[in-house]
Amino acid sequence: MRIMRWVGALVTTTVLSAGLVAPTASAVGSFPMEPSPGRQCKTADKPKSRWTWKNTDKSWKLTHASRFENRSTSKVKKEVTVSHQTTVTAGVDFSTSVKVSAKKAIAELGVETGLTLRASGSRTATKGYKTSYTFKPGRTYVLYAGTRHAKGSFVHKTSGGCLHGAWTVKTSKGKARSFTTPTDGVLECGQKASGLAKHAKKHC
Repeated sequence: MRIMRWVGALVTTTVLSAGLVAPTASAVGSFPMEPSPGRQCKTADKPKSRWTWKNTDKSWKLTHASRFENRSTSKVKKEVTVSHQTTVTAGVDFSTSVKVSAKKAIAELGVETGLTLRASGSRTATKGYKTSYTFKPGRTYVLYAGTRHAKGSFVHKTSGGCLHGAWTVKTSKGKARSFTTPTDGVLECGQKASGLAKHAKKHC
């Protein structure tokens, strides 16, 4: 007991002689602790890449169409020029300074819509094309081409790195658009049609 009292007296004397006041436990707990300069971000807490989509659409787009009527009484094989109607493009427009890969954005749009889409910068043909077909007598046809057009608005969030021991998040926003591999066909007017052919039927 004498040893403990002596040690306690020595400590008290040293603190007081230095002109210091030792803080109590309650005093320490009343002030926020500053982040430790050596604190490391935990990999398990790192924000994961996350995509949110809205206003998505995957409608058919008619890019070419021409009407042909066989007024003869026999079959006719004829080369027809199918006229250009519109051009569909693939790309990404950002509304934030933070951007993500256009390739990745379109790939994610494909996942969202369930379509296999063309890369950013792609476009459908800008001119008409020629094709041959055998037309039945007394029938009217529409020769056409087109694609499935996908579009949507997105918000992408991912890790912005570790800062003072805490993970940051960076956000990019924009709109993406693209299309599937173009296809063509011939529709005999008067027949039932669906998909792209349904749009071509408007030219009958």
